[in-house]
Amino acid sequence: MRTNYLLMNEGQLGIVLLRLADDTHDSFVPGTEAVDALRDLLSQMEARHPDVSIGLTGLPVMENDEMRSGQTSMTWASILSLIGVSCLFVAGFGGIRHALLASFVLLVAMVWSFGYVTLSVGHLNIISVAFTVTLIGIGIDYGIHYIARYMQLRGEARTCDEAIIGAASAIGPAIVTGAVTTSIAFFAASLTKFTGVAEMGVIAGGGILLCALATLTVLPALVATVDRGRINWNRTEPVAVHRWVEPILRFPKIVLGGGLAFTLLVSLGISQLYYDHNLLNLQAEGLESVELEHKLLEECNQSVWFALSIADNREELLARKEKFLQLDTVDRCEEIVSLLPAKDNVKTPTITRIRKQ
Repeated sequence: MRTNYLLMNEGQLGIVLLRLADDTHDSFVPGTEAVDALRDLLSQMEARHPDVSIGLTGLPVMENDEMRSGQTSMTWASILSLIGVSCLFVAGFGGIRHALLASFVLLVAMVWSFGYVTLSVGHLNIISVAFTVTLIGIGIDYGIHYIARYMQLRGEARTCDEAIIGAASAIGPAIVTGAVTTSIAFFAASLTKFTGVAEMGVIAGGGILLCALATLTVLPALVATVDRGRINWNRTEPVAVHRWVEPILRFPKIVLGGGLAFTLLVSLGISQLYYDHNLLNLQAEGLESVELEHKLLEECNQSVWFALSIADNREELLARKEKFLQLDTVDRCEEIVSLLPAKDNVKTPTITRIRKQ
């Protein structure tokens, strides 16, 4: 038999269709072993044929690249966000000790949150993996409020125990209220039908509550352990922000008018917002699988993206095809019924039997 090749772009581009074996391993990045094996094989082929450029793309490959890229990016984003909030904490309060205590408590809350994720959802997806950055940005606020009140009370010549109790009494209800209201907003997302967003809501909502719990339990214990033995209390000076706030207090009406004018100005851009449904635009730049997909779209008018519709009978299928072709988002519609005879008393029973199987 003669081998048939799938060639495009006047024979300059050839395509080999593969189907990856089902990956039953529970992993945040499924299909990694198969994709890595294919890329190793392609590297060997390119070494043997240096004049040929060989690449790998397709939905499973792009999903694998997306999860890998997302996992790496969110890890670095979490590290940078934790370092950033800690540095701002130090600058805002003018000291290192209490900033490190609050950051450590935040790490404790993160560990609790990962345990909560394991028990509640059991896994992370490309959306919920961003919950770490969300918790760092919101969870550190509770520590800031508590430490700020504690340091204020210590500055009033209160003892360590008095300041800890006073801070908990004054700030505790506000922290609990803020955590509960924020978590309710996240838990509301769990009511959506989109699984990725729903899981993100469950994970982030529970994580916020755990951050507040750690702030009201672990943080006071750490502060008591570190500060209780200190007799002399030297309050450090935070970054001076009075000169930035003073103009607002001196000219409140001007600031309010400027704020309203700016709000009206930027609101004009709301009509320019649109929903970008192209998943390729969400991929990280530089991924081989994404670049090859764009190449297929631009040079060959082909794509690995498709939709499948199954009809109950011939008439319904043909009518559905006509409707699909009328859509601007549909470039081509193929079906198998036109390749079959309308009525064939010999083949029809066989086709019916195959369909039932």
